[in-house]
Amino acid sequence: MSKSIVAFFVGALFAAASFIVLADGVQLKGDELVKSVSGKKFTGISSNGNEWESTYVEGGEYRVRLLNKNWSDAGTWEINDDRVCSERGKRARMCYELMRVSNDDYEWVDERGQGQKSSGPK
Repeated sequence: MSKSIVAFFVGALFAAASFIVLADGVQLKGDELVKSVSGKKFTGISSNGNEWESTYVEGGEYRVRLLNKNWSDAGTWEINDDRVCSERGKRARMCYELMRVSNDDYEWVDERGQGQKSSGPK
């Protein structure tokens, strides 16, 4: 097999792999993002094993609880540049892109590109 044919197949393989990764989730934007978050509750498990629940109250109030610990906090949320941003207590403002993976599965991608899966909204 010639080098050009091998290069073509390798390039096609990388293109297909890129498409599969990109097709794994669709970023919610604009009105769809607002409707998906406002007044809704999401649940998930963090990378350190904590089960969490986040509630985005209409009007901008934000509540978060760790379900496997006796801990909760509250703050505010807003949509900024197609990202869900929240602030609470002394914690720095955090912003996430919200990706819909399936009807009930979502991924929250932070500013560093790290994702956290959740179910919801409810």
